[in-house]
Amino acid sequence: MTASTRYLDAAGGSGATGSWLARRAPTLVDDVDEQSVRYAAGTPGYLPALADLNALPHPDGAFEAVLCV
Repeated sequence: MTASTRYLDAAGGSGATGSWLARRAPTLVDDVDEQSVRYAAGTPGYLPALADLNALPHPDGAFEAVLCV
């Protein structure tokens, strides 16, 4: 892991499942539910974004790993 390491928690909801990842490196959490994304914003290391799992707005190769549970 380096300073530029980035992870994606795709359809991560409130961030409860992937919070361990956000503690290790900056982690973008995408979800379509605005309330869940707001909740995830309170988790250190999470960068929340409203996005649909079926049409993610990120370019290929933007993340070192993706979590989708």
